[in-house]
Amino acid sequence: MRQSEMASLALVALLAIHCAKTTVIRRGIPRPDAEDTATGAEPGPADDTGIPEDSGTAPPDDTSDTEPPEPIGPLVVLSAGAAHTCGMTEEGEIACWGRNEEGQASPPSGSFVSLQSGGNHTCALDAEGIVTCWGANEEGQSTVPDGVFSEVSAGERHTCGVVLSGEVICWGYFVDSARAYPPEGTFHGVSAGADHNCALNEDQRAECWGEDGDGQAPPSRGPVTHLQLSSGRRHTCTLLTSTFGLSCWGTNDDDRITRPTGSYTLISGSGDHHCALEAEGNITCWGLNDHGQTDPPDIAATTITAGGAHSCAITTDGDVVCWGDDSEGQASPP
Repeated sequence: MRQSEMASLALVALLAIHCAKTTVIRRGIPRPDAEDTATGAEPGPADDTGIPEDSGTAPPDDTSDTEPPEPIGPLVVLSAGAAHTCGMTEEGEIACWGRNEEGQASPPSGSFVSLQSGGNHTCALDAEGIVTCWGANEEGQSTVPDGVFSEVSAGERHTCGVVLSGEVICWGYFVDSARAYPPEGTFHGVSAGADHNCALNEDQRAECWGEDGDGQAPPSRGPVTHLQLSSGRRHTCTLLTSTFGLSCWGTNDDDRITRPTGSYTLISGSGDHHCALEAEGNITCWGLNDHGQTDPPDIAATTITAGGAHSCAITTDGDVVCWGDDSEGQASPP
């Protein structure tokens, strides 16, 4: 690949994370036997909704029967969780849809600059560097520590953020375990998975920590550099700086790390599958496909997000399109 072409792809990769315009299309595959396919480890005892019974955050009154939110305007950001999805407008307003038993689809009012959906909780960052989280809090994943942040990433039952100094701070599940503590140094691009996390250091090299039973969290991935990384359940995938290709490690159950070839501008992973976006707008997904979550429609997209068992994208025409499990309405935007 010529140097000029690589530079062009790098620019597209950076812009793809931030740029999109949307109206809404409903699309999804209903699934009657709902189970929790979130981005994290196996949950504890659960009721018939698949949500752990011992939730630490009481949901707002009647959230399970709440009508879908009215559209707040064209969405430019999407982030899919276990069984809910949130979107953000150019003005920073947030709308969510899907499972809401723990309030994860009931965003606060205000203006934000970034958005991250986790298992059953959601977090957003405002222009002042303040992180706000809502939804499940049984492990303290929605209880944000003091600090001014530049990034936030919501995992299955925990959350990680990068403060202005470049230090990574995590809260929630594993907070009292040595596995929860990131390595020393300056980082960006943090990605919280199920029981592990990864981030990029100053040299664009990946460093991971947490549960490593399947090789998903090696302390260092050597001299290879990355543009972006995305942690799922027991695996991690990245976008390589050198070729704009993909690199994955961890378990290969359900072909989770059997990545496609080619050049890409953006990746998104959650639970047991990942999706990647080409510069031309084509979408490729891989991993578990029990509900059609890795069968994207034939569209040209500007951004993508992979949830528990569903995926969504914003098309070049500005539409929100989702596919996969829709048992909780997570693939049916308002």
